[in-house]
Amino acid sequence: MYSIPDFVLFLIYVISITLVAFIVMTTIGEWKVFKKAGLAPWKSLIPIYNIYCHIVDIARMHWIYFVVIIIIPIFSRFAIRFLYLFYGMFSYGLYRYIFKISYVVTSLAIMTINIIMCSKTSKNFGKGIGFTIGLIFLFPVFILILGFGNAIFNPVEANFITPKSLPKFEDFDKESSDKKEDYFDV
Repeated sequence: MYSIPDFVLFLIYVISITLVAFIVMTTIGEWKVFKKAGLAPWKSLIPIYNIYCHIVDIARMHWIYFVVIIIIPIFSRFAIRFLYLFYGMFSYGLYRYIFKISYVVTSLAIMTINIIMCSKTSKNFGKGIGFTIGLIFLFPVFILILGFGNAIFNPVEANFITPKSLPKFEDFDKESSDKKEDYFDV
Protein backbone atom coordinates (compact mmCIF):
# COMPACT_ATOMS: atom_id res chain seq x y z
CA MET A 1 0.00 0.00 0.00
CA TYR A 2 1.21 3.47 -0.88
CA SER A 3 1.63 5.93 1.96
CA ILE A 4 2.23 9.64 1.79
CA PRO A 5 5.39 10.79 3.57
CA ASP A 6 4.92 12.83 6.73
CA PHE A 7 6.70 15.83 5.25
CA VAL A 8 4.24 15.98 2.32
CA LEU A 9 1.29 15.77 4.70
CA PHE A 10 2.80 18.55 6.80
CA LEU A 11 3.21 20.69 3.68
CA ILE A 12 -0.41 20.06 2.65
CA TYR A 13 -1.60 21.11 6.12
CA VAL A 14 0.54 24.26 6.16
CA ILE A 15 -0.59 25.30 2.68
CA SER A 16 -4.24 24.62 3.54
CA ILE A 17 -4.07 26.63 6.75
CA THR A 18 -2.30 29.48 4.94
CA LEU A 19 -4.96 29.57 2.21
CA VAL A 20 -7.78 29.58 4.75
CA ALA A 21 -6.03 32.38 6.67
CA PHE A 22 -5.66 34.43 3.46
CA ILE A 23 -9.35 33.91 2.64
CA VAL A 24 -10.42 34.99 6.13
CA MET A 25 -8.08 38.01 6.06
CA THR A 26 -9.36 39.08 2.64
CA THR A 27 -12.98 38.70 3.71
CA ILE A 28 -12.51 40.77 6.86
CA GLY A 29 -10.51 43.43 4.99
CA GLU A 30 -13.06 43.65 2.17
CA TRP A 31 -15.86 43.98 4.75
CA LYS A 32 -14.14 47.01 6.30
CA VAL A 33 -13.21 48.53 2.94
CA PHE A 34 -16.78 48.20 1.66
CA LYS A 35 -17.97 49.88 4.86
CA LYS A 36 -15.51 52.76 4.37
CA ALA A 37 -16.59 53.17 0.75
CA GLY A 38 -20.22 53.57 1.81
CA LEU A 39 -21.34 50.22 0.43
CA ALA A 40 -23.29 47.60 2.31
CA PRO A 41 -20.66 45.32 3.87
CA TRP A 42 -22.65 42.16 3.14
CA LYS A 43 -21.85 42.69 -0.55
CA SER A 44 -18.27 41.64 0.19
CA LEU A 45 -19.45 38.15 1.16
CA ILE A 46 -21.08 37.20 -2.17
CA PRO A 47 -18.37 35.58 -4.33
CA ILE A 48 -18.79 37.08 -7.83
CA TYR A 49 -20.77 40.15 -6.79
CA ASN A 50 -17.98 41.36 -4.48
CA ILE A 51 -15.58 41.52 -7.43
CA TYR A 52 -18.15 43.50 -9.42
CA CYS A 53 -18.71 45.94 -6.52
CA HIS A 54 -14.98 46.32 -5.97
CA ILE A 55 -14.35 47.08 -9.64
CA VAL A 56 -17.30 49.42 -10.19
CA ASP A 57 -17.83 51.16 -6.84
CA ILE A 58 -14.45 51.14 -5.09
CA ALA A 59 -11.94 51.23 -7.95
CA ARG A 60 -14.37 53.33 -10.05
CA MET A 61 -13.74 51.35 -13.21
CA HIS A 62 -16.27 50.63 -15.93
CA TRP A 63 -18.31 47.42 -15.64
CA ILE A 64 -16.76 46.09 -18.86
CA TYR A 65 -13.61 45.24 -16.86
CA PHE A 66 -15.74 42.88 -14.79
CA VAL A 67 -16.88 41.20 -18.00
CA VAL A 68 -13.27 40.77 -19.10
CA ILE A 69 -12.27 39.24 -15.76
CA ILE A 70 -15.22 36.87 -15.36
CA ILE A 71 -16.97 36.20 -18.66
CA ILE A 72 -14.19 36.14 -21.27
CA PRO A 73 -12.06 33.42 -19.61
CA ILE A 74 -15.10 31.18 -19.25
CA PHE A 75 -16.21 31.88 -22.82
CA SER A 76 -12.75 31.27 -24.25
CA ARG A 77 -12.54 27.88 -22.53
CA PHE A 78 -15.89 26.81 -23.98
CA ALA A 79 -15.04 28.23 -27.42
CA ILE A 80 -11.77 26.31 -27.55
CA ARG A 81 -13.51 23.10 -26.46
CA PHE A 82 -16.18 23.66 -29.13
CA LEU A 83 -13.55 24.20 -31.81
CA TYR A 84 -11.81 21.02 -30.75
CA LEU A 85 -15.02 19.02 -30.94
CA PHE A 86 -15.77 20.03 -34.50
CA TYR A 87 -12.42 20.84 -36.05
CA GLY A 88 -9.74 19.48 -33.75
CA MET A 89 -10.22 15.83 -34.47
CA PHE A 90 -7.92 16.12 -37.44
CA SER A 91 -5.35 18.49 -35.93
CA TYR A 92 -4.78 17.84 -32.26
CA GLY A 93 -1.46 19.70 -32.27
CA LEU A 94 -3.06 22.96 -33.41
CA TYR A 95 -5.74 22.67 -30.74
CA ARG A 96 -3.08 22.27 -28.07
CA TYR A 97 -1.33 25.49 -29.11
CA ILE A 98 -4.56 27.48 -29.42
CA PHE A 99 -5.57 26.39 -25.93
CA LYS A 100 -2.20 27.41 -24.47
CA ILE A 101 -2.25 30.77 -26.25
CA SER A 102 -5.81 31.52 -25.12
CA TYR A 103 -4.87 30.60 -21.56
CA VAL A 104 -1.87 32.94 -21.62
CA VAL A 105 -3.84 35.80 -23.18
CA THR A 106 -6.74 35.57 -20.73
CA SER A 107 -4.34 35.24 -17.78
CA LEU A 108 -2.47 38.37 -18.90
CA ALA A 109 -5.76 40.25 -19.29
CA ILE A 110 -6.85 39.27 -15.78
CA MET A 111 -3.48 40.23 -14.28
CA THR A 112 -3.51 43.58 -16.09
CA ILE A 113 -7.00 44.43 -14.88
CA ASN A 114 -6.07 43.33 -11.36
CA ILE A 115 -3.08 45.69 -11.40
CA ILE A 116 -5.27 48.56 -12.65
CA MET A 117 -7.89 47.75 -10.00
CA CYS A 118 -5.29 47.75 -7.20
CA SER A 119 -3.83 51.03 -8.48
CA LYS A 120 -7.19 52.77 -8.61
CA THR A 121 -8.22 51.38 -5.24
CA SER A 122 -5.08 52.73 -3.58
CA LYS A 123 -5.53 56.11 -5.32
CA ASN A 124 -9.15 56.35 -4.15
CA PHE A 125 -8.01 55.78 -0.58
CA GLY A 126 -5.20 58.35 -0.89
CA LYS A 127 -2.32 55.88 -1.01
CA GLY A 128 0.72 55.85 -3.30
CA ILE A 129 2.61 53.48 -5.56
CA GLY A 130 4.14 51.53 -2.66
CA PHE A 131 0.71 50.64 -1.35
CA THR A 132 -0.36 49.67 -4.87
CA ILE A 133 2.56 47.25 -5.14
CA GLY A 134 1.61 45.84 -1.75
CA LEU A 135 -1.99 45.34 -2.89
CA ILE A 136 -0.81 43.56 -6.01
CA PHE A 137 1.52 41.09 -4.30
CA LEU A 138 0.04 40.74 -0.78
CA PHE A 139 -3.61 41.62 -1.26
CA PRO A 140 -4.95 40.06 1.99
CA VAL A 141 -2.46 41.90 4.20
CA PHE A 142 -2.80 45.28 2.49
CA ILE A 143 -6.60 45.12 2.25
CA LEU A 144 -6.59 44.63 6.05
CA ILE A 145 -4.32 47.66 6.41
CA LEU A 146 -6.66 49.63 4.17
CA GLY A 147 -9.75 48.50 6.06
CA PHE A 148 -8.47 48.97 9.61
CA GLY A 149 -6.16 51.92 8.92
CA ASN A 150 -7.01 55.60 8.89
CA ALA A 151 -7.44 55.83 5.11
CA ILE A 152 -10.54 57.68 3.95
CA PHE A 153 -12.39 56.76 0.77
CA ASN A 154 -12.20 59.79 -1.49
CA PRO A 155 -12.61 58.84 -5.16
CA VAL A 156 -10.05 60.69 -7.23
CA GLU A 157 -11.46 60.04 -10.66
CA ALA A 158 -14.16 58.08 -12.39
CA ASN A 159 -13.90 56.76 -15.90
CA PHE A 160 -17.63 57.14 -16.40
CA ILE A 161 -20.54 59.22 -15.14
CA THR A 162 -22.80 57.57 -12.63
CA PRO A 163 -26.01 58.99 -11.14
CA LYS A 164 -24.14 59.31 -7.82
CA SER A 165 -21.50 61.58 -9.38
CA LEU A 166 -23.95 64.08 -10.92
CA PRO A 167 -24.68 67.23 -8.89
CA LYS A 168 -28.09 67.41 -7.29
CA PHE A 169 -30.54 70.22 -7.86
CA GLU A 170 -30.35 71.24 -4.20
CA ASP A 171 -26.59 71.76 -4.46
CA PHE A 172 -27.03 75.04 -6.31
CA ASP A 173 -27.36 78.30 -4.44
CA LYS A 174 -30.86 79.66 -4.09
CA GLU A 175 -29.62 83.15 -4.96
CA SER A 176 -28.29 82.26 -8.41
CA SER A 177 -31.31 81.05 -10.33
CA ASP A 178 -29.50 81.53 -13.65
CA LYS A 179 -27.19 78.61 -12.81
CA LYS A 180 -30.22 76.32 -12.49
CA GLU A 181 -31.43 77.30 -15.92
CA ASP A 182 -27.98 77.01 -17.51
CA TYR A 183 -27.37 73.61 -15.98
CA PHE A 184 -30.56 72.05 -17.24
CA ASP A 185 -30.59 73.72 -20.65
CA VAL A 186 -28.90 71.47 -23.13
